[in-house]
Amino acid sequence: MPAGCFVRVACPPLSVYLRCQGQQAGARPHQRRPVLPVGLTEETPIALFVVQHRHPPDQCPASPGSGPLLLSRVSAAAAARYGVTIEAEALIDGEHLLLLVVQAASQEAVERFLAFLPGPGYLRILPACSAEEAVQRGGCGPASSPVPGTIR
Repeated sequence: MPAGCFVRVACPPLSVYLRCQGQQAGARPHQRRPVLPVGLTEETPIALFVVQHRHPPDQCPASPGSGPLLLSRVSAAAAARYGVTIEAEALIDGEHLLLLVVQAASQEAVERFLAFLPGPGYLRILPACSAEEAVQRGGCGPASSPVPGTIR
């Protein structure tokens, strides 16, 4: 992305708009078009995902030898390189279970972002929605056709 540009996420529905410095809020780029990240169009719908990563205790990514790497990889800057926004993250005490709530244009973007996580174990990426969206849809069933979570 060119210097002086930033990403704005507009809700609802969630969409990504790119704007260059000096442009008015809500304005679309006219003469100076920013370079879009691979796979993104000028307006790309953003989906919500819940990620579960369970790992064996002896391969804990939060251990003293691996902790700094985990912190550098599960960060806003690292996620942004893959078109992912981390909304929330937690490690469940004593369970060796990492939970993330993320936004991304696709499940594949989330998979690429989390490819560094150690195996064996599992990674599950579940399509999700906000409570408000579920109420607007009339329930928490799938938005359209069921999309199973990815398990690795």
